[in-house]
Amino acid sequence: MRRELALVCAIVCCLSLIASCSSDVNQEIVGTEQSSSVVSDKADSTVSSQSETVPIVSKYPRVGLSGYSSEYSKSVQTVSGTEYKTMDFSRCEFGNVPETTDVGIYKVKDLDITPEESLATIEAWLSSEHIENVDLKTELRDVSSQYPRNENMDPPYFYTAVFDHYPDFETGNGFLINTPDCHIQMGGYNIYSMSNGVITRYVNSGKRAIYDIVGDYSQTVIEQGNVVDLKDKSYQLLNGEVKIGDAADTVKKYFEKGTPLTGPEGMTIDVPYVSVFSIGDIYGYTFSVRRVYKGVPFIYGDFGTFQAPEDYQIDWDIKKAYTIDGNVDAYVGFTQGFEFEDIAGPQTQIISLETATDILEEFLAKQMKIEVYDVSFMYVTIEEVSTMNRTVYPCWVYTGHNNSDGRNIRCAVDSINGEVFYYTYLDQ
Repeated sequence: MRRELALVCAIVCCLSLIASCSSDVNQEIVGTEQSSSVVSDKADSTVSSQSETVPIVSKYPRVGLSGYSSEYSKSVQTVSGTEYKTMDFSRCEFGNVPETTDVGIYKVKDLDITPEESLATIEAWLSSEHIENVDLKTELRDVSSQYPRNENMDPPYFYTAVFDHYPDFETGNGFLINTPDCHIQMGGYNIYSMSNGVITRYVNSGKRAIYDIVGDYSQTVIEQGNVVDLKDKSYQLLNGEVKIGDAADTVKKYFEKGTPLTGPEGMTIDVPYVSVFSIGDIYGYTFSVRRVYKGVPFIYGDFGTFQAPEDYQIDWDIKKAYTIDGNVDAYVGFTQGFEFEDIAGPQTQIISLETATDILEEFLAKQMKIEVYDVSFMYVTIEEVSTMNRTVYPCWVYTGHNNSDGRNIRCAVDSINGEVFYYTYLDQ
């Protein structure tokens, strides 16, 4: 049973009531005015345990993946030097092709966490963070709407006390603690969000620790960019000067250990992006965190608004980790913990960059002119709206700006069968 929508709706409600947060965490769907959450699926659904095999269509020529990385620079030169009707690559950065021998198409398998597992995870987290002053009978709440809340109480206490019904819950997804000392939220078969209270105590705000994950410091960003470009820069954090690269390594190791799940074998963590914010007399880092599966990174993004076709949506990795002392002091978002089922077998050949670009040229409206500023090879998760089944495809991903309507656009061309997926979004 999948309950991510209920969880995220409860989280959003909790944030708006407790933190009065104005951040837009919903997404618009192209062709409709409906909105859905960036970070979760949209409703409870029982998905069949048997996955259909994805047919491999050979409509487009493919090249051997094992040797393509050495030939990739020629593909970049070809695309860069070609004049397209719908795309301009004059200022585009082309990411590297992962040095791997095969990729795959994967069905995302649903997992759950029992009430007992959820409670044990929370207790272990409290112990690991040396948080001892939390009365679980009072503070441990459930936000999944499995039991009605008490509207006469103030948040977060209008949510059901877990021990009023424990262990008679259908799932442990939804267990929550939110005090001035700490915050933790179970969701997505993992710890969905947490704060150990370090930021809250430094600010001395008197607010609940959930404030540490709702972007209160986004207005004080002084620098941001790719970690690889900023790794040698250092700022004064709570415990001294810390290089961005060193803090990113700490974040990477933290999530690779699991929270508590680690994902399938071959899953690692990448920390590609950082924002530096000021907080009092010191600075802090906000890192974007994403999955890498057998050398191929997942598409990642941020909270915001997007539009996509009515029949599918693109689920990107969205996890933010915050630090003011070089450690992971708070984070929010889904990444690890999802299991995959291989539904196509190892694919040793892919559509080349040139062919993928030709496919996209044909797909895009001829009156459109996109300034492409990034092309990368990544795994992309597509969710079918009608079934809520999620499938992971290895794709060529094009990110650019459409000057005609002022929106950014991201297009993913499946490198196995050439199918195109896309969404558009406003500048953040």
